[in-house]
Amino acid sequence: MLILPEADAMIAITSQSPDMQGLLDALWTHLLPALTAGDGPSGPWSPALPDLRGPAGDGPADDLRPATLRPGPGNELAGLRTVEVRDGGIVLADAGPALPVRLGAPRAWTADGAVASAYAWTGGRLQVDVVFLETPHRLHLSIDPPAGLFEARWQTVPIEEPPLSAIRMPR
Repeated sequence: MLILPEADAMIAITSQSPDMQGLLDALWTHLLPALTAGDGPSGPWSPALPDLRGPAGDGPADDLRPATLRPGPGNELAGLRTVEVRDGGIVLADAGPALPVRLGAPRAWTADGAVASAYAWTGGRLQVDVVFLETPHRLHLSIDPPAGLFEARWQTVPIEEPPLSAIRMPR
């Protein structure tokens, strides 16, 4: 959170950023002058879309056949019981309602409801990142279709672990 008394403003950032200094630099370069200018900025403001990095991949896209995968030895989410591969996406099953996650084109972000996903192939494994858009949480999945296994880990661990489908901004 930033408090800018000279601009009579408060800025709350609820997302996660791997480059917090870059984010602060952008605020100081673009937002602060706009907030403190008497008549506002000259000309239209055209913000660039952020470069949200997805999972790294070095391999060609493999065929992803329907399957239900179980946790592998490196899985860090004890509550995530299965990852089901379906046409056009995956479904994450834990104690709550299943969470469908759409997969678009490789290395491109696909948003659907409260989550966005991106994926890439590396070493015969499907790497999927799931970002919970209303929160600072990102889930990394590594899916090994031939072995029928998945591994999941948080980039930013939630304080408590509600069902994945319930990870949203508090109401």
